[in-house]
Amino acid sequence: MPYKKILLIGSGPIKIGQASEFDYSGTQALKALRELGLEVVLLNSNPATIMTDPEMCAKTYVEPITKETVKFIIQNEKVDAIISTMGGQTALNLCVELEEENFLREHHVALLGAGVSTIKRTEDRTLFAQEMDKLGYKAGKRFLAHSEEEAIRLAQTTAGFPLIIRRDFALGGRGSALTFNLQELKEVFTTDIKFPITLEKSLVGYKEIEMEVMVDCEQNGVIICSIENVDPCGVHTGDSITVAPALTISDHCLQTMRDMTLRIARHMGVVAGGANVQFAVHPNNEEDITVIEMNPRVSRSSALASKATGYPIAKISAQLAVGLTLKEILNDITRVSPVAFEPTLDYVAVKIPIFPFSKFPTSSTILGPQMRSVGEVLALGGSFNEAFLKALRSLEMGLEIPSLAQLSTTPLDITPDYIRERLQHPHQLSLLTVLEALRLKISKEEIADLSKISPWFINQMAVIFDREEEFKQVENPLQSADIFQPFKEIGFSDKYLAFLKDLPQKKILEYRMKEKIFPVFKAVDTCAGEFAAETPYFYSTYAVQNEAVPLSHDGRSVLVMGSGPNRIGQGIEFDYSCVKACERLKNHHIQSIMANSNPETVSTDYDSSDRLYITPLFTEDLCEIFRHENPEGIIASFSGQTGIKIREHFERGFRKDLMTFNFLGPSYDAVDITENRERFNTLTASVDLARTKSMLVKGHKNLLNAMTEIGLPVIIRPSYVIGGESMYIFNHHEDINHLPPQVKEQLKLSTSEFLVETYLRNAIEYDVDLVRDKAGHVIFTVCEHIEHAGVHSGDSGMFAPPLVLTQRPYKKLMEITKKLASDLEIVGPINFQFAIIENDIYCIEANPRGSRTLPFLSKAYNLNIPAMATDAMLGLDIPPFERETFPYFSVKQSTFPFDRFIQDNIILGPKMRSTGETMGIDCDKDHAVFKSYLGNYPKLFGPGKILISLADPQKPVILPYLRSLIKKGYQFMATQGSYDYIKKQGIPCTLVAKIGTGQNNNGSPTILEAMKDDQLKMVLNTPANLGQSKSDGEMIRNTAILYGVPCFTRAENIRAIVESILTTDHYPVPRALQDLYREL
Repeated sequence: MPYKKILLIGSGPIKIGQASEFDYSGTQALKALRELGLEVVLLNSNPATIMTDPEMCAKTYVEPITKETVKFIIQNEKVDAIISTMGGQTALNLCVELEEENFLREHHVALLGAGVSTIKRTEDRTLFAQEMDKLGYKAGKRFLAHSEEEAIRLAQTTAGFPLIIRRDFALGGRGSALTFNLQELKEVFTTDIKFPITLEKSLVGYKEIEMEVMVDCEQNGVIICSIENVDPCGVHTGDSITVAPALTISDHCLQTMRDMTLRIARHMGVVAGGANVQFAVHPNNEEDITVIEMNPRVSRSSALASKATGYPIAKISAQLAVGLTLKEILNDITRVSPVAFEPTLDYVAVKIPIFPFSKFPTSSTILGPQMRSVGEVLALGGSFNEAFLKALRSLEMGLEIPSLAQLSTTPLDITPDYIRERLQHPHQLSLLTVLEALRLKISKEEIADLSKISPWFINQMAVIFDREEEFKQVENPLQSADIFQPFKEIGFSDKYLAFLKDLPQKKILEYRMKEKIFPVFKAVDTCAGEFAAETPYFYSTYAVQNEAVPLSHDGRSVLVMGSGPNRIGQGIEFDYSCVKACERLKNHHIQSIMANSNPETVSTDYDSSDRLYITPLFTEDLCEIFRHENPEGIIASFSGQTGIKIREHFERGFRKDLMTFNFLGPSYDAVDITENRERFNTLTASVDLARTKSMLVKGHKNLLNAMTEIGLPVIIRPSYVIGGESMYIFNHHEDINHLPPQVKEQLKLSTSEFLVETYLRNAIEYDVDLVRDKAGHVIFTVCEHIEHAGVHSGDSGMFAPPLVLTQRPYKKLMEITKKLASDLEIVGPINFQFAIIENDIYCIEANPRGSRTLPFLSKAYNLNIPAMATDAMLGLDIPPFERETFPYFSVKQSTFPFDRFIQDNIILGPKMRSTGETMGIDCDKDHAVFKSYLGNYPKLFGPGKILISLADPQKPVILPYLRSLIKKGYQFMATQGSYDYIKKQGIPCTLVAKIGTGQNNNGSPTILEAMKDDQLKMVLNTPANLGQSKSDGEMIRNTAILYGVPCFTRAENIRAIVESILTTDHYPVPRALQDLYREL
């Protein structure tokens, strides 16, 4: 090997457009490089990843992904090569910057996989179009505009509408906009658009096809698979339903795109590794093919293609990057054929994205060229319809009955006009909208005309509709297996069939058990059965031959339930724990079985467990796997709220009368006690806790009465939710009027109980994660929140170990949690959340499962907490652990998708809205804090301007720091009230006019002009209250988000970031985890 030490750059915190697929890719790459005997150094700021576990490589830097960090690592670790193709847009852009400064060349560091020239020619849309022209390929009509005036002139003359406005080097289509007229184009200019911009003639309505390709150093190439977008061009591919292989394209057209892809990859200089090329195909003329773009790296689509085919793209990309060829590498699954053989699929794979619109209720739900989905599911089936209906079930949105009526945002009366609007303006679940249109007798021709969806997919929905009607007409579908079986083969769930005939679901299951109508399990083998598959990776289908021999026939086995699609409230943190559980089972020589639906994650990598099932985490589908495998135990404690709901179905639903399974970990009664607010209050009465005033209520009127009786402010909490769903803080009675319309309707109609209790303003919140074994041994860890109580724990910054907590309350917290865990008879993990104010301790809630903080705590405390929890659930003793102080500090900060949902208020509250997290770790507290913020805002380092607009109660917060910030080289801008306050202190400050006021008599810049200032480092803006009111402050905050300027909105955050700046005289020295752990 020509290289000895390689730096692999990760993608940082999970965000829209760059999610957990890069943990999967990076983890595969690290394993591959390690197997080749190479020394690998990793840089990634995301603690929730498997790749940042210290045993994955020689040195692990959980540090901000900045030029300064990379330069330090290269010089300190003597790195001689970098792989940037595993870190998404973040890593590519960073390497371009370093190359432009000549730093890599000066330090003799090679850039593997894709060179800077390749990156620039693929990311710069003008250069890319020029390269395609050299090859004789169309890249769409593109026009470069350097100003608003030029853009308008081009749109009205040369280009013409519709147009897509794009940026170069952008993540997930950020900043892209589809415009149909001049007015919409002018609206784009009010955003953070920076010239020059590219105006592309829109290909709306064209079919969009992606081709995944691998190229080695000898220019050998292989196409991994084709992926077809169900939604036509105009919807970001990450937001579209997709299918593999492509189903509506002719073999001739596919062969043409295959040849084009290989030629493009070689021409653009993909030195060695994976890439992705996207095409637009005219729906009525397959000779009309346009090249949309190319990604010279592993991507979201690469992860999907890997899981859809079983071909490990990231692993092979890493091997190719260091010099191996496709002919030298054997296929991991067949272990006899080289990876130069193109995968063959004898099944259909369907991906459906999942969106966080319920968290951002005022933002538009219409899809476009800017990606807004936060996760996705994958389903495999013998037919498109079987895979599609399984994918709907995998979303965990109640779509086992495939109807828009199952969604809380759908009107009670689904009218033809409502459906036509959804067809004409793309929304999530487009094919489900097509199915509803067919039910409403809208013609296939009209559906195709409105939606531009291929008639083939519309016909598939027509098949589902016809089979629905057929099943309804069968007088007694349970009298003959020959009549019943075809409805299961198309993908109908038991619940769906029971719904169509008004039958109890139990009756359908009893009939299937009696007639032995069960699915079989087929292997994903990359070769359609041509070679024997050595790696067991399975999906269910109603066919004849079963290919999965139960692992229980050959020793012990335990099934680990995954956590399903990434979504706000339940993300990669849970997948981390699932993977660690599988690793621990292997250590104990227990065969691990993974069941999950998420194609982005490490848990669905075929070598993370002894057996993998890609399956909906829906009771029926899981039941078939449980029945088939008959494992000695099932671990659902790392599955988030999904695991809680599944256990309820199995242990409280009708299935308990027909079959039983052994769930390891806390009992279901412990689950119910902690989820049921009344039972939980009874439990906590046995320990020394302060108690808030609270009432259980149903309905709108009783809620208002409870608010009056308890006294404002109050917080309302439902039972059995995750991510703070439907939780709200009311400071005023009229705040109830600001609830989203669907929540108000639900409150009026629902019989669900809500707990209304006093909101503990200014209390400090603590997360306690505890693991207990059957002997009562305990692992006790504590996180202290930066934000005060009222901000969801998943959104709050955290310290570990705590800073403010003194020894006495620390010991008391430990006593309380041990007592509560003992009373609940916990065996395994449990999470408690406490609030402390004036030495009074309140218990907010408990979750008898692994929490989202376990990965962060595992890194902070150098403990494999999920593995220890797995030991406890297996009945093994665990070593007790509790430690109050450490030689270093760990800080977690959350990452938010506000830039994709500009219309929503960014003020944090009890409803979780973050998508990911960063970590800062250092022996200096303030350096750790600063690193944690740099993980989200890499340009925060160094002096600049600060824009201040504070509510009156928070104005004194900033005052003690202003003079010190001036000495550091900072300058201040402020809106009128804050400006007056600062000037009274004799401190220099520039007045900024609020939005809509224009320039005042003194020529003060507007907020918009201030935001465009490249010297602006951050905005400090606190609201007058924490309600949902629209205000000047909200416009300031949203404008800051729009322009990518860090915006701090709480006094606690302002203190933390400013104090860290004042004590940071130089860029904080990066520290490898392995070096820090030696100090323990």
